[in-house]
Amino acid sequence: MIKIKRPKPLKADLHLHTAEDPLDRIRYTAKELITKAAEEGFDVISITNHHQMTFNQDLYSYAQERGILLIPGIELTIQRRHVLVLNPPPHKKCSDFFSLSKLHRPETLIIAPHPYFPGTYSLNGYLLKHRTLFDAL
Repeated sequence: MIKIKRPKPLKADLHLHTAEDPLDRIRYTAKELITKAAEEGFDVISITNHHQMTFNQDLYSYAQERGILLIPGIELTIQRRHVLVLNPPPHKKCSDFFSLSKLHRPETLIIAPHPYFPGTYSLNGYLLKHRTLFDAL
């Protein structure tokens, strides 16, 4: 039998919010979150604050120094539903599912967060209707 060496699994969280988020009441800053993620052994994180990116070279370097890959991300509201976009193209407005489809690129990941959570911001039926737009749940 041939033993295949498998790559180390990555510990990741791609849906995180911080004090910089305009909609959530969170006490910890992006740097505090990165520090805690490093302490907990995370390899990859994405800060996906609502309607604004919390990502810059300083944060990227800060994460990298702690052994974490920080992926740029944002949580958008599309037709009153939440959608995560990781590594979005710069300066793109997105207010409906048609404009969301224009964000698709090989290096961009579109995720349906909490898709069936009972609440007004979950995708629910929109997920099935627009399933080809999403790369992950």
